[in-house]
Amino acid sequence: MNSACQLSEPPPTRRPIRLELLVAVEGDVKVIQAKSSAPIFQGMAEADYLCGSCGTVLCAGIGAGRLAGVVFRCLCGGVNRVPAP
Repeated sequence: MNSACQLSEPPPTRRPIRLELLVAVEGDVKVIQAKSSAPIFQGMAEADYLCGSCGTVLCAGIGAGRLAGVVFRCLCGGVNRVPAP
């Protein structure tokens, strides 16, 4: 198989990053709602973003610092913001 066509392997261990739990959403902020217990986004990078309330993996395999400022609502009702790097 051509090495350019090989899929890259995920990191052996991912760093969990617990997201900032928001009390209220202010201003014109768009919130991405989880629709199931599966991660909203799935990648191959080194970090998993966890709900700040219940610990559910909202985004798996995301580069640390990616999605900074994005707001997610977990199935548990927790509203989470990805922190700035």
